[in-house]
Formats: sequence, C-alpha cells, structure tokens
Amino acid sequence: MSRGNSRRSAAASVVAQARARAAVATAEGAPDNVEILPSDRVDTSVDPGTGDPRLRVIVPGPEEPKIYDYSCWLDAPVWAPLIAEGFRIYQRGVALRTAMGIHQRVNCLAAYFVDVVDPGSVDEAFSTGLVTWLNGRRNAGEPLSETTRSKTLGALSTVVQAACAHPELGHAARLVLNALPQNPWPGRHTKQKPTAVLRPEERDAVIQACVDEIEEIRTRLDEREAILKAGFARLEKAIAAGQPADYSDTGICAATVVNLEAKLGRLTGLKDLQAYNPALRRAIQYKHSVSAIRRLIHATYRDLVPFVNLLAIKTAFNPETTQGLLLSNIKFVAPPVGSGAINKLWVGPT
Repeated sequence: MSRGNSRRSAAASVVAQARARAAVATAEGAPDNVEILPSDRVDTSVDPGTGDPRLRVIVPGPEEPKIYDYSCWLDAPVWAPLIAEGFRIYQRGVALRTAMGIHQRVNCLAAYFVDVVDPGSVDEAFSTGLVTWLNGRRNAGEPLSETTRSKTLGALSTVVQAACAHPELGHAARLVLNALPQNPWPGRHTKQKPTAVLRPEERDAVIQACVDEIEEIRTRLDEREAILKAGFARLEKAIAAGQPADYSDTGICAATVVNLEAKLGRLTGLKDLQAYNPALRRAIQYKHSVSAIRRLIHATYRDLVPFVNLLAIKTAFNPETTQGLLLSNIKFVAPPVGSGAINKLWVGPT
C-alpha cells in the first residue's frame, strides 16, 4: 500500500472515531438534521482544495477561528485522537501564545509515534525509545539542547495530562502519562553552552567586508543623488510648460514619489500612487519596479546591515540594543581644533 493510501486509511480511522464520539456527545432530543458543535472542536474534514485528509483543532475567535493543524499525526492513527483531543481540552485555560508553543512542540514528536503501536501498551521500552529519539534529533546539524528536549517532552506530557479528563480517551491517556520519562536530563539548567566568538582573523574579515559594502553604498548614493537631481529638474520643467510628466523616466518617477510622500507625511503604497495618478502607478509597478524606485529614495533594510555590524563590533552591544538605537542615541564628538585627531562616535543614552 502506498504511503498516500495508508495515510487516507489512517485518516478514515480517525474520522470514524471522531464521529462516534460526536454521536455520544449529541444532545438528547436534538433533531437528526442538526449538528451540535462545541465551542471548540476537533475537525476531521477533508481539505476541499487538495482532497487530502486532515486533523485540526478549531477554536472560535472574536473575528475568525484559530486553527491548530495536527494532520502530521494522521500517520499515527491510534495516537492522533488522543493528541488532538488533549490539546483541545488544554488550550481552553491558557494564553494563545502558550497554546501555540505547545502545539508546535507536540507536532515535532509525530514522527516518533508512527511506529508506536498502541497507547494502551506503552512500557519502559517506549519511554527509553522516546528519550533516545529526542537525543538523536538535530537542528542545523547540532543536537537539540537538553532544555529544548525537555520542553518538547514537557509539551507532550501537558497534552496527555489534559486528555486524562476525556471521557473516552482518559484511561489510555493515564497509561501514557505514567509511562512518560520523568526528568531524563537532570542538571540541564546548570549546563551552559559557551557563546561562540569570532577569531581575530574572522573579525577583521567581517570589518573589511562591511567597509567594502559601505563604499559601494556611498557610490550608489552619489549616483542616486544625480538621478534624483535630474529627475526634479525635468519634472519642474514639465510642470512649468504645462506638459504631463514622462513617467517612463526613472528620475521623474522617483521625484514625483518624493513630492507625494512629503505631502502625505508617510511612505506611499500602490494605492496612494493609483489615487494620485494611475499612469504613475503603472509605470512604477510594471516598468521600473517598486523596489527600484524605493531604493532611489530610501535606504533598504539590507543597506543598513554593514553599519549595524560595525556598530555592534565597535560598541560590543548585544543585537537587541544595537538594533534598537535611535538617531538621538548617536553623537559625533569633534576633537579640539588643531589637535589632528579625527571625529569620535559616541553611542549611548541621551
């Protein structure tokens, strides 16, 4: 049997179990054609776009529902209902961010449970195998930290513990909860991974690359100024002559956008350009490109990278501090006249 057919067969089993539980939960005396949906529910419908089976926990929200996808568990059909129902129960009493973290960590474990036959037959081998599997996981070629492994196992324990309250799955959940390993990585909080540092030659290479890139940016800025200056001159000439602006000209487009942003007091989008002049929007969108015009007017995030790197190297600030600097935090301190010293950069609170 192909994996696709196997997954559909597994999904059919999950759907059948979900429908059976729904039948038990149906309110007594409700009409046959009325489906009573709980405030949150496990959804086992087929994806209408692809026809693939899916398993989701749907939680109604004030504007739109929050959907947690557990379809990766369909390859472990005897475990899928326990995980989905357990999470459905658990998420009711926690913040959205906490629920999302548990959801993501639990899904990381789905691959292990494909070969674990039955929640009712878990034993010491199950516990040992789970720890061994987590120890073998890699991220960017490196083993997961013991803290990450512990949090992943803790997320599973949290969901299984919540499933203990389920009227049908509670017994199996309690068996699994008792079999889960307890603190398999003791002392993990005392183990610290040393912070990697650049060797002197690596640091010098980074500095040189930043300096080279800044020189390229300086050259591009000079070219940009020339294009903008010529664009403003041609735009003013067309306005003075009562002629329409030639938006096939990159400089005229950029100059027009500069004037429009000064008038609006903010960056412009395509809707603003369309409202101002549809011809301008078409020329920028289809002839010049939005990014090309924007780069003539403003620095891009990528343009700032070498400057941020040099600031970080010079100040030894951490990334959050460096990236959060304001222009008011940076001052140039002029040396005494005639001293021969160069200007100094002072960075700090003001």
